Amino acid sequence: MGLEGIVTVEKIRAAINASLSGLSNSNATITITKNDGTTSTITINNVANATTATTATKLGSSTVGSGVRAIYLNAGTATASNSTVGDSTTPVYLKAGTITACDASIGSGWTVSEGSAGWARENSTGFTIQWWVGNTDATYRSINFPRSFSTLYYANVIATSNCETFVTSVSNTSISFTLCNGYNDDRWSGSQPCRLYACGLT
Repeated sequence: MGLEGIVTVEKIRAAINASLSGLSNSNATITITKNDGTTSTITINNVANATTATTATKLGSSTVGSGVRAIYLNAGTATASNSTVGDSTTPVYLKAGTITACDASIGSGWTVSEGSAGWARENSTGFTIQWWVGNTDATYRSINFPRSFSTLYYANVIATSNCETFVTSVSNTSISFTLCNGYNDDRWSGSQPCRLYACGLT
């Protein structure tokens, strides 16, 4: 930029500065006072006196829902669902517009029922492992699976080291077997600790 350009810019700045002698505001109005004594006002719409304006309501300014109640916007208002959904470790999702708890806890694709007669089920495929631990007291013995299979892949029962197990029938709901003395093949008719293992789809 040449010297003439710098001088021109300075002249424009001086003219702008000289044309305005004051700037003031009152509530929503800004007033510009020029050097010739005239004024111009600008009104900013929808702005109330900032010192007395009502504080806007914020999401989270009050307690909504709980650890097991989902919240949603109802006409712009944060609202708790009408019923308890899930728990502290189970996420929820919308199923055809209804807030629904997932089948399994966060971080796990398995649902497990613990105990001496229990099962562990992989939720996406239905693959299930089942077990049973206890005493059987009949000559012809039968154990009901803790939950029914839709497809059974494998099932077996074991007893103590001096007993032989012979499975006589198996279905999607139970397994039947006999026990024989491992030394002489005589039928074992007394109480005997047994363990069941089975796997399939449920």
